[in-house]
Amino acid sequence: MTARGTHEPGGPPKREGKSLQRTLLVVGDRDRSARPETIRDFAAELRAEGVDTTVKELPFADHSFDDAYGSLTSQTSRQILLDFLTRDT
Repeated sequence: MTARGTHEPGGPPKREGKSLQRTLLVVGDRDRSARPETIRDFAAELRAEGVDTTVKELPFADHSFDDAYGSLTSQTSRQILLDFLTRDT
C-alpha cells in the first residue's frame, strides 16, 4: 500500500492520477531470493505504467551484494546509485 494508492500482489504500485518517481532496481545476477528475471519482469510492468525504470544487474553477485563494505560489488552498487541520483532527468 502506498500513501495514495494501492499495490496489487505481483504488480507495481498504482497511484491515482500521478506517476511514480523514477525507479532504480539493482539485483545480483546470482540472486536466488529476488531472481533477476523477476526483477526484469517487474521493471517491464513499471515501464508499462509509465515509470522511468532502470535495472542494473551486478555480475557474480548474490542477494546480499552490498553487505561487505568495500567489496567490489558494494563499490559498484554505490557508484550505480550515485550515477542514478545525479543523472539529469
